[in-house]
Amino acid sequence: MSLYSAQKGKDPITGNLLIESLEVHHILPKSQGGQDNYENLILINENTHRLIHVVNSDMIEYYLKYRDYSKKVIDKINEYRMKMGNERIMSER
Repeated sequence: MSLYSAQKGKDPITGNLLIESLEVHHILPKSQGGQDNYENLILINENTHRLIHVVNSDMIEYYLKYRDYSKKVIDKINEYRMKMGNERIMSER
C-alpha cells in the first residue's frame, strides 16, 4: 500500500490511475542485481508492464493496439526496456 500511496495511485509511466490490473515492476531487474526493496519497485498497469518485458514484435504490436499510448509514454516505456536490455519500441505516434 505504501507504493500505491507514494505514487498517488497513478502509474508513473502513463500517469493513469491504477484502478485494476496493477503489477509490481523492478526498476533494476533482479537478473542484474536488483532487489525487492521499496526503492527498486514501482506499481504499473499490466499492459504497460508487458510492453516493458516482451521482445516478440507481434506481441509488441498487440499490446500497442490494446492501448493508445502517446509518444511520451512510449519514450518512458523505452527507458525501462533499455534498463532490461530490450530493444526500443519504435512508434510513429
